[in-house]
Amino acid sequence: MRARHLLALAALVGAIALTVSRLGLVAHELIGHGAAAEAMGSDVSAWGLFWFGGGWIRYDHPGPLSAAAPWVITLGGIAVELTLAAGCALLARRAAGAAGLALAAAAWGLAIHGGWYLAAGAFHGFGDGAVLHRALGEARAPVALAVGAACVAAAWGAGRGLGARLRALAPASTPRRQLAAIAAAVGLGLGAHAALTAAEVAVRADPTYRAVMRTEGERAAARDVAIAVASAERAGQPLDAAAGARAQQAARRRHRQLPFGPTLIGAIGLAAAVGVGRPRRGPTAPPAPPSSPPSGRAVAAALAAAAAAVALVAVLDALGP
Repeated sequence: MRARHLLALAALVGAIALTVSRLGLVAHELIGHGAAAEAMGSDVSAWGLFWFGGGWIRYDHPGPLSAAAPWVITLGGIAVELTLAAGCALLARRAAGAAGLALAAAAWGLAIHGGWYLAAGAFHGFGDGAVLHRALGEARAPVALAVGAACVAAAWGAGRGLGARLRALAPASTPRRQLAAIAAAVGLGLGAHAALTAAEVAVRADPTYRAVMRTEGERAAARDVAIAVASAERAGQPLDAAAGARAQQAARRRHRQLPFGPTLIGAIGLAAAVGVGRPRRGPTAPPAPPSSPPSGRAVAAALAAAAAAVALVAVLDALGP
């Protein structure tokens, strides 16, 4: 596969990922959380949307919330993602080429992201899963493992389905070279998205987002440190910088959690890679379409869609109350 064809495929993959994640973010926050909050009688008072990363929404309720309201509002974002995933999956069945790849990627991506966010959030107690973390108690680990297993299985299915569509856009002299080209294109495309996200989160100080994404272990450690500092001050022996650092390290060790979320990401990536490397075979498998690189028009359209999606997020973020 020629270098320009590889770069075109990488640009297509990156643009699709950026478009799906940005539109998914708007749907997750403003529809899944915002519309749900309004439906429950609350008023959306503020929101923040990262151009390349996540976001948050704040709502106020004039009176006491019903028992169901926190669940509806908190889990509404994930529910919207899963609903959109189902719709994209239906549309992807009749689409081919770059459009089919985009719809199939949206379906799998939204479903897997929603599942991972639910599983990791419930296990660690952050984001939308914090309410489940508190409600499930000791059952949180089995629930997180079950949802995580479903995510891994979905990633394997995504690898098989998206792998077939990527092969149709990655002409190469041998199947091995074709797989190498797909791996390079996906790595470049998704890596660019990840780099933009990491850079924005590092540069843009957002204390609300940071608080939302803190794990229960981090919150517990912060409470322990605050208690130690207050106790030392009451005793007339305030902690110096070195003692404060030791207290923080001890608190983090006491409340250290297993790295379930990062491990699940690794398992999802591995399952997807295995799925891509094992295409469907046998008499019931559909014939593989002839391979040809993505057209310049398709790449340009994908890049324009990504730019429009980022612009939409930027405008909505700026217009937030």
